[in-house]
Formats: sequence, C-alpha cells, structure tokens
Amino acid sequence: MSSLAKLRLTSLNNMKQSLYSLVVGALLILASSVYPQSLSTSEKRQCSIDGIYCVTLPPMIEIGGGGPLESGYFDGFGSSYTTRWRGAGLFILTGYLNFKRSNDPVPASERVALFKEATARFRRLMANETGTEKITERQSRVKGITVTDLVVQSPGGEMVSRLASTEKGIAVLRTTFSAEARASAMKFLDSLETPDLKLIVDEKIREATPEDLPTCDAETLTVSDLEQNHLKGRVRSITIEREEMRDGKATRELRGVQEYDQKGRLLKAIEYRGAFRPEYVYVYGCIDGKRVTKLGNVSYENRFTVIGPSRPGAKPRDKRYTSHFELKLDEKGRVNEKRIFGNDSILHTSIKYIYGENKVETVTTDDEGKETSRNALTLDANGQMVSLVDSRFGSGPKKIEWRDTYKFDVFDQQGNWVKRSGIYELFADGKLDTTSTITEYRTITYYK
Repeated sequence: MSSLAKLRLTSLNNMKQSLYSLVVGALLILASSVYPQSLSTSEKRQCSIDGIYCVTLPPMIEIGGGGPLESGYFDGFGSSYTTRWRGAGLFILTGYLNFKRSNDPVPASERVALFKEATARFRRLMANETGTEKITERQSRVKGITVTDLVVQSPGGEMVSRLASTEKGIAVLRTTFSAEARASAMKFLDSLETPDLKLIVDEKIREATPEDLPTCDAETLTVSDLEQNHLKGRVRSITIEREEMRDGKATRELRGVQEYDQKGRLLKAIEYRGAFRPEYVYVYGCIDGKRVTKLGNVSYENRFTVIGPSRPGAKPRDKRYTSHFELKLDEKGRVNEKRIFGNDSILHTSIKYIYGENKVETVTTDDEGKETSRNALTLDANGQMVSLVDSRFGSGPKKIEWRDTYKFDVFDQQGNWVKRSGIYELFADGKLDTTSTITEYRTITYYK
C-alpha cells in the first residue's frame, strides 16, 4: 500500500472514530441534562410478552416508543418493537425481534442460525451508527442465560447491544453510557430474564387488575348477571376458547375468562387475544347504588391509551370506576334495555332487547344512536338455545359487517352450552369478502 493510500485510510479511520465520539458525546450530554426531579424515584420492572423477557430499569424517564427496529437491516425476520429511555448519564433501548412473521414454533436448530444472522446484522447497524468497525463481540452466561454483547468503546463512554435468544425471537437491550453510569448500565443489562411465558402473562394480569369493588346488594342487582348472560346453575367460572379454520389451517385461541360469586354476580372478566395475549381486565361491583365496572389495560410496548376530550354535558370523572350500568325491565321482569355510562355520566352504549316467540333479539347503539351490532338468538319450545346470528358493524368509507352464525351443539348437565359451531363472514359493501368456519368451546365450573 502506498504512503498516500495509508494516509487516506488513517484519515478515514480517524473520521469514523471522531464520528462515533461525537455520537456518544451528544447522547451523553443529552442524558446528563435530565433533571433529577423528572426521573422515576425507583427501579422499574418491565416484561415483554412479545419478546419473552423481563428487565429491571434504573430510575429513568421514557422518551417514547421507537416503533420497529431500523428498517432495511432486519428484512426477512418477523415483527419488532423498541422503547427508549433516558437517565442520568445513560440511554437505554429495550426491544425484541421475532424470528419469523408467523407465530409458528421455530425449531431450536433454526433459531441458532437465525440468531447468528441477526447478530451479524446488529453489528452492521452499530457500525453504521458509530462510523467504526471496532466492535467487540463476546458471549457470556448471566443468570443461566447465554447472551451476546456487541461493544463499542469511546473516550466518552460505551455503547453495548445485548442479545439473547428466546422461543419466539431475540430480546434486544441496548445502552449508551458514560463511565460514571457504567455500574447502572451493567446492572440493567445483567437484570435480563427469560422466564416461562405463562409467568410473564400472569404478572401482566396482576399488574393490570384493579382493586376489588364493593359488593352489590339485592336492591341494586335486580337481575343477576347469570340470568342476563343466559346461564343456568351455580356457575363459578367460564373459560371461552375459539377455533377458526381458514385456508385449511386451524387456530384455537383463548378469548375470555369470567368469574362469578355464589349469588350469580359477575366479579371479574379477562379478555384475551390468544392464550398469551391478555388485553383487558374488568372487575365489577357497586358504588353509590350503581352497578359499576373498572377496567385495567394490560400493558405492552406497542399499546397506547388515549383519553379523548370531555364531551358536552360531561361531569367530572369519577375515578373510582370506569363505567356504570342501568337496567330497564318490562312488565314480566325481563331486561328490555341496558344503558352503559362512562365515569363522566355520559351515555356511550345502549342495548335494547326485543322478545318474540322462541326468539330474543338485541340491538346495540352508540352515543350518537348509530347501530353498532345486532344479534338474534333462537330458542326451542323448552327455552334451550338453538342458533345465534351475531353481527357487528364498522364505520368508514365502506359498509363493513362481521357476522358469526352459530348452532349450539353440546350442552352440559346444567343446560349451558359448552360447544357451538358455525361460520364467520366478513362483508364489505354487502359483498362477501372473507369466510371461515368457527367453533367455540366453554369450560364451566360450578359451586357445590
């Protein structure tokens, strides 16, 4: 190599190192500008269901969900998501990268190859970010977990990417920190856990579950929740699963769990989108003579809760609950309307019941009186369920209808259905767009 070429190469390397020093320096200057009073006062444990990992964050402030990992570097892999945090002298990114776009299990041998490929891509990403190829790679075991660290050092601090393989993909922890914050950064990295997925789910549900609400008396609950939900016997709990067959492939997912007390009052309900994806937790009770529920959102990296502006006529929100219900009964003591109000006392949903011979129809409208769903339940001469047509309507430029048509196949000894099957159809502007066969199962337990 000529002297001129060596000089050019040396200059280029110096420029790259200077670029990295500037990048790290800028990050650390911003991190050091965090006001102490804006930081959380204690460590925070965070678990990711999608990434199947848990970490403990030092006192920090969240500076936003960063969306997926940098596009272009991880083409061919599955979904990803990141969240960014800032503390005194350090930046942290937590995230995950799924091996594949589908939810199908990935064999262990294939995970090894995919992890190796992902590590190489993270190395290229860091080189592009910092302008240096001087990236140290090292493997170690922390709390029984094999991790790979990619490290770039600079006079101003360090940048570390820690990667760990899980059943679904790769847990991604990245931090840039000053020498003074090194102990905090390493404590964060070493807090990584990859527990059993069910343990993470259970922890998420516990975090989301609101405190118990006061119990309802007989005067407040004129019609039991069991009766409203067409249930017989002393039901204790119900677990609901839905199986869908589309394009020759069947998927069976957990959809919900309900818990009742011995007087037929609904105490708690959990909505799921699959066994390992709880969405909402509801607890039920009575406050000031009103039937109420309080909602808990299960937290995820890519979920954001937005409270809309106050509506005309709204009262100050009663934060003891989320919604309250009112029932209107007909002359036979049957529910003919259920009205649901927000904790600002504004009506947001009305459900009207229309009774016919061996048939019950319900029509649901929103706060503007627009119909959002309609279902028709057919009964036999003994009052046993025969069929159900359940339609939900969407809003937008196209007229959308989601329709489930069921027949009830199997009943238990109490007379409650435990299996129903039928067809799911999606209509757009009155034309059939999508269809699949569906089967729902209920596992019901009873008080003795």
